[in-house]
Amino acid sequence: MSLWRSAASRFSSETLHAHWQHLATAAVWPPVLVIVALAAGTLSRRWWRPLLLCLGCYVAALVIFPVLYAVHDYYGVANVVFLLAALGFALAGLGESRLPRWATALVVLAVMAGQIGLYLRTYYPGQKQFSPG
Repeated sequence: MSLWRSAASRFSSETLHAHWQHLATAAVWPPVLVIVALAAGTLSRRWWRPLLLCLGCYVAALVIFPVLYAVHDYYGVANVVFLLAALGFALAGLGESRLPRWATALVVLAVMAGQIGLYLRTYYPGQKQFSPG
């Protein structure tokens, strides 16, 4: 994949697939995105502005430099802080929803378990190996 591609190929299925792969293997377990998207539907207005601002910052980098972010996964990992902040705002807003506290705690624990599971499947195997430097 070349960094100097036509405008049409900047958002090709290959580029979008690379973005998804980076997101799903290095940042957020895909079911967590679904859980948090559903949780976001319960938010009060005060949580929408910071949530959308964070999502906008995350997506803006992918739109401005789509091929660069598709080729180099470490760019996406650095940028994912905005997506994770948006997830945090959604979960914080869920805490203020009408859901019972046990249900809110269950959702938060499910998100945490999903993220820990993603780490254990993707990064931990490489990190537990001895590296001579």
